Amino acid sequence: MSLYRVSTGNTYDRALLNIQQRQQSMAVSQEQLSSGKRVLKASDDTVAATLSERTLNRLARTEADLRGLEASRRSLAQAESTLGDVSDLYARVKELVVQAGNGVLNASDKASIASELRGIREQLVGFANQKDTAGNPLFGGLGPVNSAVEPFVEQVFTPLNTTYGPDGRSVSWDALRGQVAATETTLPSVIDGYNVFKGVKATQPAAVVSQTAGSFQPVSVSVTTPNPDVFDLSPDALPDDQGFYTVQYTAGAPGVWEFTRTERPPASAVSALAPVATVQVGNDLQLSFDGMTVNIKGDAAALAANATFTVTPAVDRDIWETLDRAIGALEQGESGFDLTQELAVVHQQLGIREDQLLASRGKLGDWLNRADNMALLFEDRGVAYQKENSELTDVDMVKAVTDFEMNQTAYQAALQSYAQVQKMSMFDYLR
Repeated sequence: MSLYRVSTGNTYDRALLNIQQRQQSMAVSQEQLSSGKRVLKASDDTVAATLSERTLNRLARTEADLRGLEASRRSLAQAESTLGDVSDLYARVKELVVQAGNGVLNASDKASIASELRGIREQLVGFANQKDTAGNPLFGGLGPVNSAVEPFVEQVFTPLNTTYGPDGRSVSWDALRGQVAATETTLPSVIDGYNVFKGVKATQPAAVVSQTAGSFQPVSVSVTTPNPDVFDLSPDALPDDQGFYTVQYTAGAPGVWEFTRTERPPASAVSALAPVATVQVGNDLQLSFDGMTVNIKGDAAALAANATFTVTPAVDRDIWETLDRAIGALEQGESGFDLTQELAVVHQQLGIREDQLLASRGKLGDWLNRADNMALLFEDRGVAYQKENSELTDVDMVKAVTDFEMNQTAYQAALQSYAQVQKMSMFDYLR
């Protein structure tokens, strides 16, 4: 006969361990349900936690790129709006220039137009130095280099005698030229204002005629092929860097038109007298020389008295110098052909400024379109990262509810079984 040792202690321990396991399983299910997450710590699923961390980092970078893009878009929209206001001022300047050419205007009328042009000039300085909400100049290029953080600085100096009257003002560029390039994830928030307001377009050179001697009347002057020895058409050209032509008529039988060319500094060499081709066009005498064409009116007696005049390049410098040319011509009381040719140069240079303005607005419009497309891309990318992270860490709610109910039922069964077993003892039967 075999005897076995019967022990109830082991049974109690196993029952308690089972209760604890069921309780822990139910607690995990309850935590997953309340948080909606399957992976709450790295020990829950090492691989999923690692992939989730990488996905969240990518999502954070995407959100940062989107915030930076929104800031750039606000600045670009403000710059485009500012250039729209500048365009309205250009249109008003064109109206005033056309109005100033009316021969019936008196000195007071011209002074009123000059005064309005001065006001527009000051407004343009303000628009050129416009800043965004962060205090950065919208047209500062790679950044201003002065304490005022303004790319365009108004300067006043001793007036210089120019072909359009004394001028003692200029607006200088005081910033680093250049443009931050757009990338796949970023756009520039400022543009290079030098190309908008000061950059020289050398495709349409102009000149003005100054009468020296002889009773003749200039009608028009045009430049077909500018001589580089006289015309400095570089982006940094100045009026003082230009040469000029001297045209003279020598009476005789027949009379002879000739010209000399004074080359631009620093050489300033003077060419020998050269013949001028002449063609009678109606009542005008058309003079052609060295890529220049000048139309004049004059009778035989006037020409016999020996006529002499000079032709000087009219350099396109910037919008403020263009306005100063019109202001100076009006305030100095110029009239007739002198005023007409000055206003014609202003009108031509204003057209160049408008072309530059339209080109800049077109660039801004392109960047704003790119900003919209990039924003949609970032938003879609962010949604994709959120979905990927959800698939890695979120809990399946249906499965989680089922598991919780199963764990709850198992826990209740463990408690009930323990309650029954702990009442049982060998001593109850021995008695």
